Amino acid sequence: MTYYQAKIVLNSDALLTLFPAVNSRMGKQNKVSNLKGFVDTFNAYADYFGIDTALETKHFIAQVAHECDQWNAYEEYASGSDYEGRKDLGNTQKGDGVKFKGRGAIQTTGRKNYETAGDELLKLPFLTNAEKTSFQNDDVLNNPTLLSNPKWGTLAALIFWTTKDLNTLCQPDNVTITIKRFDGTKWYNYPCSPIEGITRKVNGGINGLDDRKANYAKLGTVIA
Repeated sequence: MTYYQAKIVLNSDALLTLFPAVNSRMGKQNKVSNLKGFVDTFNAYADYFGIDTALETKHFIAQVAHECDQWNAYEEYASGSDYEGRKDLGNTQKGDGVKFKGRGAIQTTGRKNYETAGDELLKLPFLTNAEKTSFQNDDVLNNPTLLSNPKWGTLAALIFWTTKDLNTLCQPDNVTITIKRFDGTKWYNYPCSPIEGITRKVNGGINGLDDRKANYAKLGTVIA
């Protein structure tokens, strides 16, 4: 079997020190399980997804740490009803909002993103045929809680990251990047910092931007 081991190797204990479990809403053991699953999966396969520099690793983890509430929640706390009818997320069927609420390391949300995750999981060369049976016949759409599993939820986050081509936005802090934004009538070029640009691609806005920045700064103490 071919492995795609991370060039920047993560340590569960180091991340747990930066993001302690004292405020875990879902219980310390749940958080530790999610975090260990995240680290094990990242270390085994990050290179396959092109996350192979300290800069890319810090940006990825800064976003993940915010999205899944520091690994406390591989399933969104809210019901997901706010996503009902969101065609931009592919939620075209009744009940899609709740069914396809945020799950996994980066809170994969919406029928369209779940479908992409399922399709791409089937293509991963390092999964066994037995593992792939979980994703055949649109099983992620039929059983969306699969993405609450630490391994599958982490792989879904890595898939989202590469599908959105976010490694290209991982530039040094003093660099201004340009992303495309839509003002309701036309697309235009928008200059911003790398972390703001990545946040807009992940979140659709800038919710939690200060927290993501704080995460990124903290990670500099353990990822050089």
